[in-house]
Amino acid sequence: MTHADVIAWWALVLAVAALVLHVPLSMIAHHYLPRIEDYLASRSKAKLTARICKLEAQLRESEEAGWSFSRSEWQLYDFCFGLGLLLTALANTLIALAMTVTIFSEILFDAVHGHSIIHNLPLKSKLVPVIGMTFVLLCELLGGAIYWRLSRMYRAARRHSDQGRESLRREIAYLSAQHTPD
Repeated sequence: MTHADVIAWWALVLAVAALVLHVPLSMIAHHYLPRIEDYLASRSKAKLTARICKLEAQLRESEEAGWSFSRSEWQLYDFCFGLGLLLTALANTLIALAMTVTIFSEILFDAVHGHSIIHNLPLKSKLVPVIGMTFVLLCELLGGAIYWRLSRMYRAARRHSDQGRESLRREIAYLSAQHTPD
């Protein structure tokens, strides 16, 4: 096995790992981000005070906004948001899967027949997995960026629902219980 073959197999392994892990890891990261911010804020009084002030400002802004989601409107928004995330993840996964299948078929065809499927193109067949893997990783980064932006929009919209305001109140109460003024 040549060095290029080893790189091609590693590219395939990374593509499959990225394909399988990108959605769950993104969801876990965005779910725990506020908790991590709360933990970091609790490490010093100044950060804790700043975090509490930020949450109180968000709550005040939400209450003074003059509009709010009704329960049914929030359920519809929540459903549409989930559907949008699902479609984004599905599109990203299908693009990555198509590229991974292309890379795998290129490697397999080269191993069986001794030449590339695209041997008439000016690119050498050993570069196809590397270029394909780069494309897959760019798709994964784009999908992560889209998910990050959508989750920020979701948290901002959630503040305008009764559940979101109650969640902010609970978080403020939890952080205030940790705060003991001097």
